[in-house]
Amino acid sequence: MATSLRRLGVDDIGSRRRLVRSSAAVGLAMAAGNALTAVTQFSLARLLDPGEFSVVVALFVVITVAGVPLGALQAIVARNVASALADGGDAAAGTALRAASRELWRLSLPVFAAACVVAVPVAYALTVHRIGALVATAVVVAASVGLTVVWGGLQGSHRFGLFAGGQAGFALAKLGAAVAAAALGWGVTGVLAATALATVLMLFAGLLPFRAYLGIEPRPDSGRRYALLNRYSGGAALALTLYAVLTTVDVVVARLALSHGDAGAYAAASVVSRALLLVPIALTTVLFPRVATLRDPVREQRHLRAALAVTVVVGAAAALVLWPAGEEIIRVAFGAKYSAAGGWVPLLAVAMTFYGVGFVYLFHTLSLGRSRFWLAALPLAVVQGLAFALVHGSGRQLALVQVGVAAAFAVTADLYHRRRA
Repeated sequence: MATSLRRLGVDDIGSRRRLVRSSAAVGLAMAAGNALTAVTQFSLARLLDPGEFSVVVALFVVITVAGVPLGALQAIVARNVASALADGGDAAAGTALRAASRELWRLSLPVFAAACVVAVPVAYALTVHRIGALVATAVVVAASVGLTVVWGGLQGSHRFGLFAGGQAGFALAKLGAAVAAAALGWGVTGVLAATALATVLMLFAGLLPFRAYLGIEPRPDSGRRYALLNRYSGGAALALTLYAVLTTVDVVVARLALSHGDAGAYAAASVVSRALLLVPIALTTVLFPRVATLRDPVREQRHLRAALAVTVVVGAAAALVLWPAGEEIIRVAFGAKYSAAGGWVPLLAVAMTFYGVGFVYLFHTLSLGRSRFWLAALPLAVVQGLAFALVHGSGRQLALVQVGVAAAFAVTADLYHRRRA
């Protein structure tokens, strides 16, 4: 009977239940983390004036985009650890983690230096003149290098309970630190410095579960077998960076093109709508190491279709709710001074649903060891940049550009998948 089920492509019931439990745990933790992040944004919006709030959100966007290549490396760590566990057990997984930690440690210093250098033109473009805030931003990016090993190791070793708890705990730590800094009147610099402190502390706490693993001396071939900086990771990093630019650059454009008040309102709308990206992120976090080791095209496609269906259903439901209630949600969450964002929220929710679909396709291709998705995303990033250069007179115009680019991204991702399949 079991053989017949496998021939039909039906997963083992126990395996399915574990996937459901893991997905639920990660989904709930990410929902909690996202809720805490939202509370952080709501609190900062009320404690800071709209101009300062737009600066904080813009710098958070810079951190997000700068950390995206590290997300690609996290995916490689997870894939290496999952494969090592399947092939050689705990000892092999320890070798993979040890090799990853050494390679990323060598990477952290140049990343910090590069972040400091890039901070100068970024500060000029965003009209940010707070050196302390820029240094703190660079510290966050550098500490995120180490967190790459933590999250990738937990994900690849299927420790989704710890992964979920770590995500929620990290969001809680950032909430307490950032809001306390803002409440004490420390402004943008204090908020970013508090975020940097929370990130560094999370890094040290996250390494504790891997003390035994990291104490294992790598095998002689580990540098080649578990290398992170290669053609695959480079392509994955570029694809994910382009994705981050597509989904967040509108906040930076708002900071540059709109008044400070409207830029703050647009940042609020972006915070609400981007919560929808939680769904595909939670799904791919669990499914990525699973699909990476299935080696069964039928089951791979079934995982893909399920993730796409959930993403579309949740996104459509959210857009229907936000369309009539967007203004009220903004007023309650952020305050009346951000009410202009109410009409932009449903449009951005539609855009994020399309981006979510593209994200599922992107991670599916990465899980199969393909790294050339960036070729499909790069032309859209160019089109988006040209569109924003031509159309940027209001928040509604920026949101409409995002809807059009996001829809094109979802279609392009589907065509790319069909061609590669």
